[in-house]
Amino acid sequence: MNYFEVDGKSYDVIVTNIQRSAEIMQSENAGVTIGSGAEEILDPIGTFVSYSVTVKRRKGNEKEFDELWDILIRPIYDGVFVNIVYNQSTIKFKAKFSVDSQSIERIDKKTGKVYWGEMNINIVPIKAQVLPE
Repeated sequence: MNYFEVDGKSYDVIVTNIQRSAEIMQSENAGVTIGSGAEEILDPIGTFVSYSVTVKRRKGNEKEFDELWDILIRPIYDGVFVNIVYNQSTIKFKAKFSVDSQSIERIDKKTGKVYWGEMNINIVPIKAQVLPE
């Protein structure tokens, strides 16, 4: 099973960490009342499960690492499909991305080849994955 795919492709990179977080988004109808006790009124839209994935290049396969970077920074209007680990299986959804800063590890002085360090990919769904009951 591939635990991390972007746009239908499993890149030949080393995944060193995957974290997830969930946010239950509320509509504009939600809020705190001004009555006694300031009870909060909930109006959930759905749950958005976001991920943070840290990857590093596989030695000898810098090309795949560069290709992954290129697809992640591509400006898009509709999102990109991601397939990622979820509980004991995977979940597929459309997402938008951001990539934290990335540093050069070294530059080969003989060949001019650039070796980039690990990157942390933030994956945010563009639609709720869990809807209210």
